[in-house]
Parts: sequence; structure tokens; C-alpha cells
Amino acid sequence: MTDFIWSITNLRSAKIDGQILAVNYAVKAVSSDNVYAVWHDVVELTGDLIVNYADVTEDIIVQWVKDKLTEFKVNQIQNNLESKIQEKLNPVFVNELPWLPPIELEQVL
Repeated sequence: MTDFIWSITNLRSAKIDGQILAVNYAVKAVSSDNVYAVWHDVVELTGDLIVNYADVTEDIIVQWVKDKLTEFKVNQIQNNLESKIQEKLNPVFVNELPWLPPIELEQVL
């Protein structure tokens, strides 16, 4: 099972009235094996999303982003991240030098 964690990494707002104009967001997908993939993007928001700037929470903004993207795009992003995780768990290609011994995780840490 994969968990998708949506977060807001930046807001661009109008200084004069606090209207939020654009949102940088990230989606982190984490599998039960602790393998992860991340997606970053920016969404431009329109003036129809009015809320007192002092009352804005990350949950409100995440919902605005998802609404703006549409359910189709949200699913597309999450499916893309799930595919990236599956590629990491079940690689088709291997990047290594056959004349060197494989590096064990303990050697790296």
C-alpha cells in the first residue's frame, strides 16, 4: 500500500489584500517498504477562492490545489508516483559495474 502526502511548499499572495495567487505543492508517495517518490509543481489560483488570509491552513490550500487540478489529474499524479515506486522495487535495469562488488547498504551508512 502507498500513502500519498500532499503538502504546500510556498504561497504567492498579493501584498495589498492577501489574496493567494499561486501555490507550490509537493506530493510524496511512501510505500509500505519505505520506498518513496516525490512530485513538485505550481498551481495558479483564481480570485474565486476567497478566505481570510489569517484563517488559511495547509489543509484548505491542499484541497484548493486538488480541486483546481481535478480528480483526473490528482489520480494521474498519484498513479505516476506509484509507478516510480514499483520501478524502484522491481527494477528493469541495473546500474552497476560488473567488475566491482555490489555495495551493501551498511557500507554506505
